[in-house]
Amino acid sequence: MERDRRLAYELAAGVLRRRAQLDGMLELATADPRLHDVLRLGAYQLRALARVPPYAAVSTSVELAREAAGEGGARFVNQALRKIAGKREAGNGKRMRQHIPPGSSPVGGASLGRPRQPGW
Repeated sequence: MERDRRLAYELAAGVLRRRAQLDGMLELATADPRLHDVLRLGAYQLRALARVPPYAAVSTSVELAREAAGEGGARFVNQALRKIAGKREAGNGKRMRQHIPPGSSPVGGASLGRPRQPGW
């Protein structure tokens, strides 16, 4: 439960912190406005969270899009996020931050550009 809460917080805070970057990599002008936040969440997971497998980020986002905008929206999100995931796999997409191991808190004032200092 606590792990899920930390992940939800990281997703919300991370998308808010990196909204301009995320919007720059997504084609939001051609997307249904109901899909904008779904696309941002999926793109953030793909680009910033190494512990979330790409297939899981895409699959979850597609399901959210299907609920929000139907099959057409789900197809659009699938295509857009697979493009970003492909860049990640090919090494062409820069990561937004360094890997943070599961169980540690990626938030709490830490900048995405610098790793947190150890707590000891």
